[in-house]
Amino acid sequence: MSEQRNSAPFILEYGHWTSPLSAEKVFQASEAVSYMRPCNNGVFFLLSMPQESNSMALMHRSSDGRQTRVSPAGINVRSRVHEYGGLPYAFTDDSVFYCNFRDQAVLKQSFDQHGLEAGPTLVLSPGNAIKSELLRYADFVVDRKRNRLICVREDYRLNDKEPANTLVAIDMDKGGEGEVLFADSDFVASPVVSADGELLAFQTWSHPSMPWDDTQIRIADLDDSGRLSNLRQVLRGENEQGQVEQGQGEQGQVEKSQVEQGQGEQGQGEQGQVEQDQAEQCGSGSGSLVQPLFNAEGELYFIADWNDWWNLYRVSAESLQQDCRAQAVRPMAAEFCGAQWQLGQHNYDFCDEHTLLVSFTKSGFWDLALLDINSGELTTLQSGLGMLENVYCQAGKAVFSAASPRSAASIQSINLQQKSACETLFTCSRSDGLNDEDISMPEHIGYQSEGKVAYGIFYPPRNTACIAPEGTLPPLLVLVHGGPTGCARVGFNPALQFWTSRGFAVLDVNHRGSTGYGRRFRQSLYENWGVADVADVDNAVRHLIAKGRVAPDKAAIRGGSAGGYVVLAALVHSDLFSAGASYYGISDLELLASDTHKFESRYLDQLIGPYPAAKHIYQQRSPINHIDSIKAAVLLLQGMEDKVVPPNQAEMIYKKLHEKNPATRYLSFADEGHGFRNPPNQIAALSTELAFYQDNLW
Repeated sequence: MSEQRNSAPFILEYGHWTSPLSAEKVFQASEAVSYMRPCNNGVFFLLSMPQESNSMALMHRSSDGRQTRVSPAGINVRSRVHEYGGLPYAFTDDSVFYCNFRDQAVLKQSFDQHGLEAGPTLVLSPGNAIKSELLRYADFVVDRKRNRLICVREDYRLNDKEPANTLVAIDMDKGGEGEVLFADSDFVASPVVSADGELLAFQTWSHPSMPWDDTQIRIADLDDSGRLSNLRQVLRGENEQGQVEQGQGEQGQVEKSQVEQGQGEQGQGEQGQVEQDQAEQCGSGSGSLVQPLFNAEGELYFIADWNDWWNLYRVSAESLQQDCRAQAVRPMAAEFCGAQWQLGQHNYDFCDEHTLLVSFTKSGFWDLALLDINSGELTTLQSGLGMLENVYCQAGKAVFSAASPRSAASIQSINLQQKSACETLFTCSRSDGLNDEDISMPEHIGYQSEGKVAYGIFYPPRNTACIAPEGTLPPLLVLVHGGPTGCARVGFNPALQFWTSRGFAVLDVNHRGSTGYGRRFRQSLYENWGVADVADVDNAVRHLIAKGRVAPDKAAIRGGSAGGYVVLAALVHSDLFSAGASYYGISDLELLASDTHKFESRYLDQLIGPYPAAKHIYQQRSPINHIDSIKAAVLLLQGMEDKVVPPNQAEMIYKKLHEKNPATRYLSFADEGHGFRNPPNQIAALSTELAFYQDNLW
């Protein structure tokens, strides 16, 4: 229950409200749960440990509610494949296998799921002669028939060449560096073995594509020794026309109601979709194919964006032995998954031969539903969630990870026979101290930008203990997500409430290029990075000013990684911002093209153009080449171990900016990479950012 306020609210200027949420409360005891997987007796999951610099611990929660830490203290269960990592563990009935972040070795540990007894750890891979940090592993699946792990391996032993990403098998008893099963693409992911152990399916893609561009689902027969044969590829069904079925307002576009107010903002038939001629036709055979999964009957399911949206498809068991043609399961104008930045996503599962448990997102919110495969009927179990992932069916129950706009991430279950209320199996601790009435709730908005429609999640200031003087408007803080193929998330986030509880309005922008609005919208940023998204950010601020929701002279902007680049680019091209904070952002696109990791080394080909052919565009769009155009104060924050956006990006632009504007600040952390994980560093960064805005917005 929320506490009752007994005194009248204080009258304080927006942005200076007294907040119960300090930077220490945001980060000191905050937990995060990820990669939940059901097992015979409960669930496994990873839990961040704030008291251990947010290292990830492998946990087990039994069916009778007992919770056990499986991995020993001092072990950080985390993979570095692609630098972003992914599913770093697997298990059998009596053992667990996981990556140790420090050296990327794969460890084997005995663990009795029923007795809840954990044994000692043994190094399973790599072999004694291999320097372990040069081999990285992720995306594990157990091949029980052959007593081995199948996983993605990233091999850095190739001197000056790019690391090799291959699919390998590791004997669960003998260990070793892994026997290569497949190596004929630049990237591999998502291996799955059929229930009878006879088939292997996995995902591949190659430069310059990213996993949300053009990927393949490959299928192979497995012989008794586990070698691959009869390799083939999933193809689009001949009768698939790439159309979302019409009805119930779903016509391959975002509904009109998603544009704020729904009046006067939808010119020339634009209702939240990018015109078809701005992106490749979705009727082609190419597309982003992700998350393959076999059902018990030997059919292969997967998610593809062939109809513009990431929807479910299937290949019959018979077709898997013939032409591998896929057919749509239930076309609809919603995304059944997000962008595959990390390996090991799991957004759907099989309940029985007629029913799927699915998750999908529209307008920034997630729904959990049962899907009747034959009729296409959806039965909603949960709606309006801010985060929904790790979706599984287990013994007649839906088990999943979720967060709402008011509640932290938790692991929940629903009895599918009774359709009963959720049972919470585990919930992350909260130290923020916010009452429900003090939490700012998200509003999905749409607005015009260069004749198109872009989106955002708006959070008004909220603090029942404070009100602003009559006739005044709040300062605006614009958030720009990373990727740029990311999206604004509406799950409870104390770091965002840190601002709204102080009297800031916050807009989390879903500019063109964001996920959640279809392939055309996502790819409308291609060749326009640093242009279309910057225009969408600028027009978002103008939209809110015109609506009378924010002060016209008090706007700041913050973002990390690709979002940090948009921060700097917006400060170059827009006069609306008085301050900007770039977290490990990009300032020199030319330098990044030759100085980033393999996973994203050709991403700029899509976002800008091939280098060096498009060298002049790289130079033109690099903020470091437009220092004189940046009038606002800039705060730069950087991890010195960052391999994705190396520290030289921040250091170089800081030197130039500081010479011109002494208000420029630079804060670096020696022990951080791409994203800050250690609570003391997170606290220092957020506290510094608040003081920076206080100094430069008033």
